[in-house]
Amino acid sequence: MPIRELSFVSQEQIVSLPYTRYRVRLNAASDDLPRELGTLARSLKWKHKTAILADIPNCAILSPVPLARQDDRYVIIDEESINLAEPRYNRYLFQVCNLALYNAFQSAKHPPKVDRERKRIYSQKTETTDGMEGQRYLKFDFIQDWNQHLVLVLDFANEYHSQLTIDQLGLDSLDPGDRLLHKYDDKVCEFVRIDDEKNISTILSALGNKSVIDYHRQKGNLDDKLLNSLDSSTPAVTVKYKNSGKRDFEASHMPQLLRKIYDREDVENSFFNKQLLPIGEKVEKAIASIKFLNAKNRFHLNDIPVKFSESLRAPRNLQNFKQGSRAKNLDFGKGVFLYPAAGMNAHKLLEKPEEIRAYILYPQSWESDVRRYTGKLKSEIKKFGINLKPVYRPYNPSNQEQIIKICQEIKEACNFVIAYVPKPGEEYFTREVNPYELIKQEFVQRQLPSQMITKSTLKRGWKEYIGRNVILGINAKLGYLSWRLQDMPGKCETFGCNLGHQA
Repeated sequence: MPIRELSFVSQEQIVSLPYTRYRVRLNAASDDLPRELGTLARSLKWKHKTAILADIPNCAILSPVPLARQDDRYVIIDEESINLAEPRYNRYLFQVCNLALYNAFQSAKHPPKVDRERKRIYSQKTETTDGMEGQRYLKFDFIQDWNQHLVLVLDFANEYHSQLTIDQLGLDSLDPGDRLLHKYDDKVCEFVRIDDEKNISTILSALGNKSVIDYHRQKGNLDDKLLNSLDSSTPAVTVKYKNSGKRDFEASHMPQLLRKIYDREDVENSFFNKQLLPIGEKVEKAIASIKFLNAKNRFHLNDIPVKFSESLRAPRNLQNFKQGSRAKNLDFGKGVFLYPAAGMNAHKLLEKPEEIRAYILYPQSWESDVRRYTGKLKSEIKKFGINLKPVYRPYNPSNQEQIIKICQEIKEACNFVIAYVPKPGEEYFTREVNPYELIKQEFVQRQLPSQMITKSTLKRGWKEYIGRNVILGINAKLGYLSWRLQDMPGKCETFGCNLGHQA
């Protein structure tokens, strides 16, 4: 079977998408022109119900429909016709495509929830286990091929979050930086802090002199059952939103409307593996999505309907690996040819050092866990024929000067460093010091390879799939090839290989 992308090509070339670039002067003075221009474009988009965009570099608005010469927000000072289908306007063309895809799915009988910021369209079906909920989503992107066909790239992934809201979980279980999910529209924010001086009934000027209860009741985010059960003295929480390349912003929110998002490492393996889609099922679902878009001309760029081929796109100059041996095309040395997972299971590496002399840096209070984890790493890497010789050295993660001093004192006899470090939201982490970045930077300057292991990884203990990636990372950073391709037909310019879960 040929290697193919999970992508689909438009049946017709996209050679013309007429737009007008309106250069504007904003009436109100602003120290954040990109933000104000973006706000103006969004308001015009909703007013005209079409894809109107902000052209920040040119202080302009791009519109497929005529705009008023002026209003209380702007004055048009110049205009020109452009063709958004030209390659130089790709970034704007793809914004139009994104909106067209959202609109197509909103036309469904039961519209799905959409996260516009992260380009995700959520399935309405969820799977649950032990207070955790897994929800599949369709993620997508657009590209334009060499012949000006539009290419829609699809994939499916899963997101995991708590079934309980954060007030039910307990606000003391949250750390700064934890990702949170809106219960009502699946948008994502980050936990910043508990507002000890504000509760959910406090009147806030930022909300137009409304409380967060009033705000969400007017938005329709509170059903009668929740509204009647609310404790108005519940502290509000401050959350942070990412803002499309612009400045992040903070807002007050209700803990009763937020759920915690879990990282992959927090998800039990059997539940995670159960959610993975085999590639054949991914293909079926992707084709079904294309058929949905093609039906009734649901996908259209402004007034131009676009249909996609219902067969997978085959990249140009496609080459096959050897038939019958394609799954075992990686050379692990000494006549051993396997696929990645099999090679790791057999503890094979094409090149490797006989010995690694490694300094182990860690916060003092983590010592017992660090020695246990490092001991397991040593025994596992020994199976590959590598002798790991650790030298343990504690550090104070809150003391920048001490960390720098320890890094500079590490002896030349060491050829690798393994540092156990906290990440944002974990014990001992401070943004002023940030041990991960600080230690990494120190050893980059000394050209000494290093491997960072976070507290969350340490806390979970040894996990085979993570541990093997650590071993591969160490081997590569020391300059050794873990495997090489046995046979590459054709003239290859780039090649990637991903060692992951078997679907």
